[in-house]
Amino acid sequence: MEYRADLDGLRGLAVTLVVLFHSGLPGVSGGFVGVDVFFVLSGFLITSIVLRDIERDAFSIAGFYERRVRRLLPALSLVFLVSALLSLYVASPFELVLFGRSLLTAALFCSNFLFSNLSGYFQPRAETFALLHTWSLAIEEQFYLVYPPLLLLITRYARRLQNALILGGLAISLALSLALTDLQPTESFYLPHTRAWELLLGAALAKVRVGQPSRGAAIRGRALSGALAGVGLLLILGSAYALSGESTFPGAVALAPCLGAALLIQCGETRNPVTWLLAQAPLRALGLVSYSLYLWHWPLLLFARQLTVRPLSSLEVAITLAVSLLLSALSWRFIEQPLRDRSFLSRRTVLLGGALVTALLAGVGAGLWKSDGLPSRFGEYAHLVDLKHASRPRLTYGRDAKLLSGRLGSLEEPRFALLGDSHALVLSDPVSEVVKELGRPGTVYTVPGCPPVPGVTRTSVRGCELAVEEALASVERSETITRVFVIARWSLYAEGTRYRGEYGPKVWLADADSRGRGVAENQRVLRQGLTRTIERLQAHQKRVILVGPIPEIGYDVPTTIAKVHHLNLDFELEPTRAMFEARQRFALELLPALAEQHALELLYPHETLCDQARCAVSEGGELLYDDSNHLTDHGARLLAERLGELLTEPATSKPATQPSKRPSKLMK
Repeated sequence: MEYRADLDGLRGLAVTLVVLFHSGLPGVSGGFVGVDVFFVLSGFLITSIVLRDIERDAFSIAGFYERRVRRLLPALSLVFLVSALLSLYVASPFELVLFGRSLLTAALFCSNFLFSNLSGYFQPRAETFALLHTWSLAIEEQFYLVYPPLLLLITRYARRLQNALILGGLAISLALSLALTDLQPTESFYLPHTRAWELLLGAALAKVRVGQPSRGAAIRGRALSGALAGVGLLLILGSAYALSGESTFPGAVALAPCLGAALLIQCGETRNPVTWLLAQAPLRALGLVSYSLYLWHWPLLLFARQLTVRPLSSLEVAITLAVSLLLSALSWRFIEQPLRDRSFLSRRTVLLGGALVTALLAGVGAGLWKSDGLPSRFGEYAHLVDLKHASRPRLTYGRDAKLLSGRLGSLEEPRFALLGDSHALVLSDPVSEVVKELGRPGTVYTVPGCPPVPGVTRTSVRGCELAVEEALASVERSETITRVFVIARWSLYAEGTRYRGEYGPKVWLADADSRGRGVAENQRVLRQGLTRTIERLQAHQKRVILVGPIPEIGYDVPTTIAKVHHLNLDFELEPTRAMFEARQRFALELLPALAEQHALELLYPHETLCDQARCAVSEGGELLYDDSNHLTDHGARLLAERLGELLTEPATSKPATQPSKRPSKLMK
């Protein structure tokens, strides 16, 4: 097909949206739709080429895959190599093992399957993976592994079924996307059966175009084509502005950017203002280097964050993107362009060389995966980044809320209960040891990821309402439980945001009275929900002890300590007391108010974990935190002892605190 500058401009627009989204720029919270634009455009271009070659009897499977190898593998291999070297320098052992898994699957173009399984609450966030962006390349190559040969067979032996293949496949995939996105959101985002329709939408445009007279399939009339192209541009830009990481995607909302891309492609053959805009030099230049820029920008942003062990400043982001753009231009000029010249190297050499390079990259990935992460790189701090510090298999769960329960101390009838989220669960083993010594058995009912309040839902975790209701009802039914400790990560639910250097989506709470989203809504929902919890427990003659917020650190403590020493960084990990009080302001106002209103007891963990200056991350050479906010068994033991004291004390309506016992600072 003849060259169209507007399509390069469309590529430039798409990659710009993705890069700005990954940079965290406000107003582009849905910039990930740039990938959907790429899918539609790719389906259009590839199908146009394949159908043209089939019509000329010039298409061959070997030739098609030769072009794919020339197009994708050279730049991709360089990015993989650089990413592996940087990972060896900055990644923790656990991160290096996961990088190895992602390199292995990315080299084999199936990394999307890996990332679709990384949605567990305590599993490392997928967005911390240097090769996360390869999921879209994997989907394309899985599609092109099946689609061109099938199209060739149908064209040769049942040409009338071409439309059925393209339109039927589009309809089936779209139907699956619409049906499954709500039920399996992570899988629907990453897997090919719910994404293929986007590529097939582009293929349908190509099918209409191929075989028609010049411009026969185009939308004629400058005014009409300009208006429709304007609508297409607005659909893409509007999606980039309105959507976010909390949006249910792809599903129905993916139709907007995909239809926008289809309109721009279809209207682009007629001169109009939007076509003129896309064909201008800046967007066209970005389009030419879009593949390399897509490959380079994400790993460089990630490794820059890891090298600084904190979120990047605006200046650092700008510098990183400038370096990405420079490397992209060099990669395009000296790697992409020479190797796309079919006179450079024979088809046999390209295919065999591609297979060899793929095998080598996959082998490197497998080696890193099975290496235990080479902890010796961190010297005397290697034990801090051992694999056991980076995962909590006993706490892992997916997007569906699950009630976890168990006896504490003994199997006798429980006399108290821990009720809460994962912050309650990490206390269970140390509390069990303490109460066993006291002869006061208890039980734990926790729903990790969900606030212990009835009638409340949470984004990104399905089923909170039902699981929490089951937990609360279990406590109410017990005739022997007389005390209930209510524990949760209050600040996350109240503020809806992560803390300091944490990754992860915002958290929105909703109840029957909710009319929108926002911090104010979160706080109202939490206040009213916790009031309902207290009133229900007191109606069943339970004494309620509210446990205040456990100080958040905001960085994975074992990994960050090791990296700070490994990279010789000047970084203060421990938050100040003022930082703690600012983050927990709502909880530190809400809990005492409820305690006074309902004559409750209070237990403040920060009185044990903080002094007047800072909140500790270690005590006596032992870490207090397993990650950014969950206590280790050692840290939980400090609170378990105070909880045990409360079980032996008479009831009081005054806050139950103790003098500050500031743990000693981590050994240097």
